[in-house]
Amino acid sequence: MFNLNLLKFQLASVKQDGIIEPGCRVLVSSIEIRNVGGMPTPTTRSVLAYIKPDDCGPAMLNRPSWVVSEGYDRFVQLPLGLEPDVTTVVQCSTFDRKPDGRIAPEINAAGEYLAFCVAPVDPVLALSTLPDRHLRGEAFAITTPLTIRAQMTPFGRDFGAFVNPMPFTITYPVKMSPVSSLPSLPPGSNTFVRFSVSNVALREYGEDSEIGRVVIIRATYTGGNLGASKVQFVPIVDGNPTSPIAFNQTTPDSAQVLWPIPRLLAGETTNLSGRLSLSEDAEPYTTADFSVDLLLGEIWNPKNATRIQHRQISVCASRVYKKTPNSGTLLVVNQQTTKEELKAWEELARFIFGNKNPAGVVDVWDISQEGDFDLNSVLKSGSTLIKDWRSCTVVVLDNPFDNFRTRTANEGQDDSALQYVNPDQLAEATVSNGTHFCVVSPLIEQSAAQRQHLLAPQRGIDFTSSMAFETVRHLLDPFAVEPTSFVVYGQSVDFVAAEVNVRVDNTPMPKGFSFPWSAKQQPPIHQTDPNSPQAYTRVEHIILMQRAKPYKSLHKIVKLAQKLQKELLRKHPERRYTLSVCHAHEIGHVLQQACCQIPPNTQAAIRVRRLLDVLSLSSRITLTAAPASPVDKMALSPNAATIHTPAFIKSPQVTSAFVQSIPYARRIALYVEALRTLDFSPSMNEERRAGVLRASLLADLGCEQEALRLKKRNHGLTEACFKLLLPRLSAFCQIDLPALPLESAGRHHLLALLTDLQAYIASKSSWYQGIFPGYRSSRITKVSNTLIDGLISRVFSSGSLAKKHIAAASSKTLKEWKKDLKSTQSRSGNPTQAVTLKGRAFAALLGSVACGENKWSDDPNNPASIAGSVCTEFGMVSTPDSFTACRNPASFGHPTRKEVASGLGSITHNRDAMMVTNSSSIRKATINSRSTLNRRLASDFTSNGSDHRQLELDNPDGRELSVENDA
Repeated sequence: MFNLNLLKFQLASVKQDGIIEPGCRVLVSSIEIRNVGGMPTPTTRSVLAYIKPDDCGPAMLNRPSWVVSEGYDRFVQLPLGLEPDVTTVVQCSTFDRKPDGRIAPEINAAGEYLAFCVAPVDPVLALSTLPDRHLRGEAFAITTPLTIRAQMTPFGRDFGAFVNPMPFTITYPVKMSPVSSLPSLPPGSNTFVRFSVSNVALREYGEDSEIGRVVIIRATYTGGNLGASKVQFVPIVDGNPTSPIAFNQTTPDSAQVLWPIPRLLAGETTNLSGRLSLSEDAEPYTTADFSVDLLLGEIWNPKNATRIQHRQISVCASRVYKKTPNSGTLLVVNQQTTKEELKAWEELARFIFGNKNPAGVVDVWDISQEGDFDLNSVLKSGSTLIKDWRSCTVVVLDNPFDNFRTRTANEGQDDSALQYVNPDQLAEATVSNGTHFCVVSPLIEQSAAQRQHLLAPQRGIDFTSSMAFETVRHLLDPFAVEPTSFVVYGQSVDFVAAEVNVRVDNTPMPKGFSFPWSAKQQPPIHQTDPNSPQAYTRVEHIILMQRAKPYKSLHKIVKLAQKLQKELLRKHPERRYTLSVCHAHEIGHVLQQACCQIPPNTQAAIRVRRLLDVLSLSSRITLTAAPASPVDKMALSPNAATIHTPAFIKSPQVTSAFVQSIPYARRIALYVEALRTLDFSPSMNEERRAGVLRASLLADLGCEQEALRLKKRNHGLTEACFKLLLPRLSAFCQIDLPALPLESAGRHHLLALLTDLQAYIASKSSWYQGIFPGYRSSRITKVSNTLIDGLISRVFSSGSLAKKHIAAASSKTLKEWKKDLKSTQSRSGNPTQAVTLKGRAFAALLGSVACGENKWSDDPNNPASIAGSVCTEFGMVSTPDSFTACRNPASFGHPTRKEVASGLGSITHNRDAMMVTNSSSIRKATINSRSTLNRRLASDFTSNGSDHRQLELDNPDGRELSVENDA
């Protein structure tokens, strides 16, 4: 019969500023109710609205309610005799200003009034628990429900429809914007620091305001390894610089800057700024940390300022890019890089290249300072990064870091180096310029079991655990590279005659066996630029399938593409291809790019792209990873191993990844130099250096041999073709060493390498199938032995003795491998059982060559087990066959043999190819906009508004504006 519904309520803070903040008293000024019962409300009994006292607990962000009731003596009597379906507004209280300035509510004539308090809280402490670091510095704001109840006396039962929790927002009357500044500065330079404070209330604030609640900004030097004496700050007041403030961390009062805001009108925003400068002698890659706090006077004690918002910034002293003559390594760093980390990379390079070798110098490109990683951008010297680092090594630190956009736009997104890599530029650098890349990336967060596996792996770490793996795989997808030329063939036989029957230099290919297609070559029906170089993925071949009757499915086209792929691999073993099949209607947009009309009766098509060419010895990206390295320092313990930890950089995984990323020809020269040094001035350091280089070369030679184990690919190849497939062995056998006796240290070192390689070449018997499936062709062994015999005869003064030594030692090694293999198979039921397998070197050698020996460590406490690495040269981001074949198939995350083999070439549907193409276009547009914004912000925040490079900004009209910008 009787029931009331609460429709809405109006709240008013006793502060009369329109803002409900923690710790304040709030009045319910009015409520709107409706009689939803079947009868009028009683006229002889009171109906009271009240706020039930609850135990709200500590002031936490996830608390259910922030409302603190004042008890049952705060209530409002609702109207009597309210008719059914009638809505009315009940005035609960009004404000009354007392002579002493206090604000008190007027007592409702019908009874008491409704009031409650908001639970107090330390907003900075509460927000510091948020997992997203970008939200910890934001203004405190939370939405919480208010529940008003009503019941008829004296029954003590609430009206069910009246209990209707409704939300309201708790925040503070003033808030601070993000603090904008450059995160990375060269020593001796400076940056503007800008931010603002806004009054979102209906009353003015500040010490000179009517209520007198002070508003103060406090900037404090909080620490870092860049000393306070190296940092100076000049506040800017009313557009005029004031006296510079030198921070002194030993005196707390000298380590902070106070900005009182005397008066901040309602709805007003005041902008604050200053200039932060670093001294000339600031050490590169040291960091100064600052906090910027917003202080507000307490409600009942307006002169006592307490902290309501806290933001943190850090400024890193960086190094300006400059190419050192003959240097061999570029380290791509960011604001998170430390001086210890940089020193460890420099020590690693000097160890590998030699202390006196100018190639051992490490130059730096700082993305946080430059705002981009554009390999083709014209530098101040007139060169580009691609030109500067031709046939060199580029180490990319791909950890999360802040950029200019994060500091200004506050998009809540961390950057990483690979987000700035253009796939076209990467392909041009690796293939056309011989640049090798080593990507160092954090590991993906894993489950507890997987984390345990990563901490103590028994069979290596799957490189797909790296956060950079998917990005690298996308960057190396041939369909991610924009073609510069299209060649359209009317039939498959035309493409076969042009691509299979002719060498790269257009000389006729001698026929070793019959082809499934035989026809006279016809010129292509369309070629956009016949004079353009036909280089790998820069050109796309489109083979049209024309017939009157439509295809019911692409099954026949896929089989045709598979046959075509087989012929391509046979006739051009040094090349890699990706084929995409599609219906005719799916190729229309591609032909539009090629400015070609679809001929009549075209039912399907095959798209062919070249992959990276392994014959060039220059197409390599090595991937290695470490535990997470977040920007947020709260996410890890201070002693956690990250990619910034010098111990990780010196670990075998990183060392091997770095060595494998040095161009092969340069590694051979370094190895020859190490052998000569061992002959004349041996030392422990030179012995280890020679061992690292030996294992690295053996890793390449082993992978090269293993890549030839695919029996079907090798069918029909001549010995001349096999020499094309053994470019590394051919180059190694040309090393320049004078003939010396076997007893010399250098020759003994070389004998050990040839022994392991000879054993590997001879491992073709059936017992070895468990490690390396697939038989070797006898012609591969014959060509390999011929090359090795030529090296032995030339280098060793007694070639026959050297051959006998190698034969005996390799035979012994083979027996050890066979014994270890049987032991592995007998213990396969216990996956946690560590098995020493010397032959496993060829499965884990990319992660263990830095030890200078080919032996897998079974020690779970070995610090070498914190990462894995992979060379992409032989398998296009599939592990090299030798890297995977030796692993237990049951171990988690390992690709199958079939998946690995597919890296040599794959047939996909056009939908997949177009997805890669579209995402690549989006990626390039995103890189351009990100780099443009970063450069523009760098120009805005530097002292003279210019950068040391030319800033190219793309505008909506498509015109290019050149802005001289000198950071």
